[in-house]
Amino acid sequence: MKRGGAVYIMTNKIHSVLYTGVTSDLKKRVYEHKMMCILIHLLQTIRPIN
Repeated sequence: MKRGGAVYIMTNKIHSVLYTGVTSDLKKRVYEHKMMCILIHLLQTIRPIN
């Protein structure tokens, strides 16, 4: 039986949150994590225009 996958532990840039999980495509999961961190940062820093 072929098995694939990886258990991962990631953190945010300031190391205040740990994210854990299991994935069969670690490169894709790392990319998704980085993109989500960037999106959250942008949403927190963009101010609405009145």
